[in-house]
Amino acid sequence: KNYAFVIATNEYQCSDWSNLKNPINDADAVSKVLENKYGFEITKFYNTNRLEITGIFQNFRDKIKEQDKVIFFFAGHGHFEPIYGDGYLVFKDSRALAEDSFLDSYLSMAKLNRMLDALPSKQVLSIFDVCYGASFELNNGDLPIENYANTTFDKGIDSFIEEKDENTSRIMLASGKYEVPDYWNNSLDHSPFADKLIKAFENESEFISPGKMYSYVVGNATTPILKKFGNHQARGDFLIRVKR
Repeated sequence: KNYAFVIATNEYQCSDWSNLKNPINDADAVSKVLENKYGFEITKFYNTNRLEITGIFQNFRDKIKEQDKVIFFFAGHGHFEPIYGDGYLVFKDSRALAEDSFLDSYLSMAKLNRMLDALPSKQVLSIFDVCYGASFELNNGDLPIENYANTTFDKGIDSFIEEKDENTSRIMLASGKYEVPDYWNNSLDHSPFADKLIKAFENESEFISPGKMYSYVVGNATTPILKKFGNHQARGDFLIRVKR
């Protein structure tokens, strides 16, 4: 099966974090195309509290099998804390930074990295449309980009994907390394990154991959990042066939 765990936050209780315009729009559009075109089962939560997400994720994890494919998508605010050298995801109930010195009401990117790497599935893709999203993976280098533009599949696409699926893949795609905008004048209904990502899902006619996604978003002014993380194998990739 294909599963997507989708989180988006537009509203925040703390004045440190302004409300946003597009995360839920972006998450809805991504969820719709993943479900309708690629056959994903969607688990989505909007404007949710930090502890609720942790419990929900554990229930989600329990149904994942080795041959399943998982996309984790997060849209909202992100924060980088130099004291800890780590990025954090911000939730509706995240407290003021001055009041929460250990950032217990936030979710550490380093912790999330380990949580996603520990999923039973061989195939995991994490996508972050947040400020400092690239802090999810600080150590590994950029992933070599393969968008299969010039590839001839001698044994057919399905056979090629089956061969790729024998390898473990752990891949992350982030909208940028630093601050990223919620919208621009030429992209009012989606963030600039999400607008291009949605087009990638919509435009591909046979299959989608992180390299193909990156080829759509790479020109974004926020400088998107594509990396491997965790137990990624050299021949691993995350290929999703269009539903037939």
